[in-house]
Parts: sequence; structure tokens; C-alpha cells
Amino acid sequence: GLPPPLHLAKPLVEDGDRLLLLLTPNCSHNLFLQYLQYRYQAFEALGNVLELQQIGANLVTNGKLEYYQKLKNLYSELEWETVCENILDNLKENRTYDYFLLIQEEKHLPRLLQYCNTSPSAIVELAKILHPVYPEQVQKLFIQFIEESAKTAASRNKYYNIAQHIKKFRALGYEREAVTIAEQLLTQYPKRTAMRDEFKKHL
Repeated sequence: GLPPPLHLAKPLVEDGDRLLLLLTPNCSHNLFLQYLQYRYQAFEALGNVLELQQIGANLVTNGKLEYYQKLKNLYSELEWETVCENILDNLKENRTYDYFLLIQEEKHLPRLLQYCNTSPSAIVELAKILHPVYPEQVQKLFIQFIEESAKTAASRNKYYNIAQHIKKFRALGYEREAVTIAEQLLTQYPKRTAMRDEFKKHL
């Protein structure tokens, strides 16, 4: 929304703590966040960096990711490392998808790898960025994901998807491993003629 008029900025700031106590137990989460956003804009108008840092972190950890870049810009690179870790820890516990978005934005490779361990399908999207640093782990995770996908696949469309996954795996430089996993699946599931057909067409 629009920022509050400047003549309202000081009252928002001066009465902020009292209003916060009144709002917290009585208002909806969305209304509370809206209040924080107005409070952020008020402190922005007054140029109070310390308050902006605190409110910005609160907004980001509550899913208002549009404040992420603004918040980052309030810190030096060294300061941001610590602040960011705290925010990511909070999001990891409470807002998994927002956590995933931010670790991608931050290109936080150790956390991205860890995320793939708990959400195996993410390796398809993240393999390219992880592969140069974690080639062995990417290989293991990708093969595991392909094998698990094959276990439950029961349609031509699913077999096509598996073929595309193997294709991506091969494109990362795992040429021999891609051939091996494709052959392994065909041997493991000899009655899946549609899978054999899809592999023949796309691999």
C-alpha cells in the first residue's frame, strides 16, 4: 500500500510499542503484518536504520519476502552473513517454501544440498548449481530420485518424465552413470514396455 503521510510517521513511531501490545493479542496475522509494514514505512521516512533492521527481519521471517532485498541492503556484507543465518534458521522451522526461495536467492549451497536430502525432487532443479561443488552428492541424490520415481511410475507420461530426468543427469556430465541407471531400470522392470519405448525415443 501507499506509505503513511509524513505527519503520521512520528505518531506511528512514538505510539508504536503501545499499539503493538494492543494489536498482538487481538488482531489477525494479516492485520498485524500490515501494521508492521506501515511502521516500517514510517521509520523509513525518519531514516531510522536500526528500527528498519528489526522490523524488516520480522516481516521477512513472517513471509513478506519483498522486504528481503531492502533488509539486506541495510547491512554490510559481513554483518549480513550472521543476520541471514538467523533468518534462514527461523524460516526453516516455520515457513519451508519461503526458506527454499531464500536459500536459492542467497545461493547458499550447503543449505541447498541439505534441502535436497529432505526433498529429493529438488535435485532436478538444483543439480546444476550444486554439481560443481558437490559432484558426488549430486550423483547419489539424482540416482536415488530416479530410482524412487521409477518405483511408483505406472504411465507413459511418468516414464517420459523419468527419461527427461536421466537426460538432465547425463547433461551434467554423468554420461556413464546415466546409461547405467537407464539399463538398470529396464532390467529391473522388464514388463514395462512403455518405459522401454520412452527411453528409446528420448535417451
